[in-house]
Amino acid sequence: MSKQLLQAIAVTSELTGTQLSEAAARVMAQDLANCADEQGYSIQDVFDALKCCQVSGIPEGVNIEPAILTHLHAGRPSPEQAWQACMAHRCIEKASARR
Repeated sequence: MSKQLLQAIAVTSELTGTQLSEAAARVMAQDLANCADEQGYSIQDVFDALKCCQVSGIPEGVNIEPAILTHLHAGRPSPEQAWQACMAHRCIEKASARR
């Protein structure tokens, strides 16, 4: 876990008015790093998600970690969306080949 990630979490929590202890920030940093690693995101993607939270804020009553994860996942389609796009592309290719 990097010092920069801990600092970015601290800044994000402060800018969004979220109370976060140092211990909670450490756990969150580890969770975010693990999530990024498991799902193929870079650490820069995590920093970008934190920046989005800093800019757009976090709705009142929403936990900061799920809000960050929402921004992290925002740039990628869900598996269902990716499959639909793939199938649509294949249908267009087949239709074009018949002409």
